[in-house]
Amino acid sequence: MLQSLYREVVRSIKAARKNTGLVVLDRIELYVHAEDEKLLSYLKKMKKELGQHVGAKTINFAAEVVENDASVQVEETLVAIRFTKV
Repeated sequence: MLQSLYREVVRSIKAARKNTGLVVLDRIELYVHAEDEKLLSYLKKMKKELGQHVGAKTINFAAEVVENDASVQVEETLVAIRFTKV
């Protein structure tokens, strides 16, 4: 279950990157917030792989959603993402 949620988070981040005009070689600083503690723990565990999959130079896990965060509904879990090109 967590693996499928992880893949959906990766897909959502890649889609958001594409929508902002970033290319594969562009690196980002990524902020992630997940309401589900199990998913958040899994994302933290997979931090290195997540960075490789989405081109993130750094990944920060936010304690709360910030106004400019893009919210993605992954099954029944809200995941908020924000990134900047580095």
